Amino acid sequence: MSEKIDDILSRFESLTAKEQSELADALSSHFGKEVRFSHAGLSELGPEKLEIVNGTVGGMLLTKKHVPDMIETHVKLADADLPKRIAFGRSGEGES
Repeated sequence: MSEKIDDILSRFESLTAKEQSELADALSSHFGKEVRFSHAGLSELGPEKLEIVNGTVGGMLLTKKHVPDMIETHVKLADADLPKRIAFGRSGEGES
């Protein structure tokens, strides 16, 4: 569990101070108790809650990494002639 906590703390430190604060507040609200991003604080959470914290930190980092690409791509494709209708299922199914 110590290695997982070290990994979480390392990734948490790569967030801005504002992001760290927002993340700690959101997790504290979710768990109904203060979440402290320190080795001792995370050790108090237990394995299940630690997995939630780990996934949430990872999700924030992935979002930070990929949102600028999505925005840039959206701007590039704004005038593109893209399909306006999306359908699921087999091709030709239900068509007359």
